[in-house]
Amino acid sequence: MTSVQAADGYVSGIGKQSCAQVLLALEDKSLSQEAFSNWLQGYFSGANVAYGARSKIGDVTTGSTLFPEKITALVLTQCQAKPDDLLGKAAYETYFQLRQAGQ
Repeated sequence: MTSVQAADGYVSGIGKQSCAQVLLALEDKSLSQEAFSNWLQGYFSGANVAYGARSKIGDVTTGSTLFPEKITALVLTQCQAKPDDLLGKAAYETYFQLRQAGQ
């Protein structure tokens, strides 16, 4: 499964919007930082549960050692680099980069 398929198949809400749309919404304040951060925390929580269940390794805590603001910044950096990507894809890629780094 590619990250685009993962974003298209399993992500809802603002995760289905392009990074460019999300960046604009944050800039014009039609999307609050709090709502954005809350969505990302939910994404990471769901990804941890799903990955833990699928891999049968038990608890998965990717992102738990980072402040929510750091995760938000990492995803925003991903979005700025690839504004045409869906937010869900940017979150997915950030999540797996942190997993690989053991964070």
